[in-house]
Amino acid sequence: MSKLNIAVFNAINGLAGTHRELNIFMILLAKYIVFLIPAYLTYLLSKKQFKEFLFIGSSIFIALAMGYITKQLYYHPRPFAMGIGIDLVKDDYTSSIPSNHTTAMFAFATALLLDKRRFWGITAIFLGLLTGIARVYIGVHFPLDIVFGILFGTIFSIINYLWVFPLIELFAKRLGFDIFLRRS
Repeated sequence: MSKLNIAVFNAINGLAGTHRELNIFMILLAKYIVFLIPAYLTYLLSKKQFKEFLFIGSSIFIALAMGYITKQLYYHPRPFAMGIGIDLVKDDYTSSIPSNHTTAMFAFATALLLDKRRFWGITAIFLGLLTGIARVYIGVHFPLDIVFGILFGTIFSIINYLWVFPLIELFAKRLGFDIFLRRS
């Protein structure tokens, strides 16, 4: 692992031993910000915005699925598994690359931006960056895990927008389900 990755990890995670209130805030960010995603998707369903729900949901699903496949093919230990840093939250010993929380937040943010929901997309980018930093702060990820999460979320949302979702729309139209894909 690169020395820079470990040095940046130590700089961020090293603060965990010094500020009790910041620890609580970072744990909340690291663990719970992602729950905004199902809340937003539920909001879309309540407004009968099915196309938007399917697009944003499928973007997140694809990005997380590709992250899962990557974790199965390539194992990299989390910092606490290597005896590095301060771990504020006990996590499992799965591969650390990419960060699922960051992947989900950036897939969500990118899908919002592609769906021309700029305010919410920019807000989600900001929250995604905070989530990534918090995941390093609490000791469950290295900075490169966060970078890969950003890349996975962004790239696979764009792939969904350009290729996958248009196929979903085509099949929905052929099967007579296109009524659910019309904008409300």
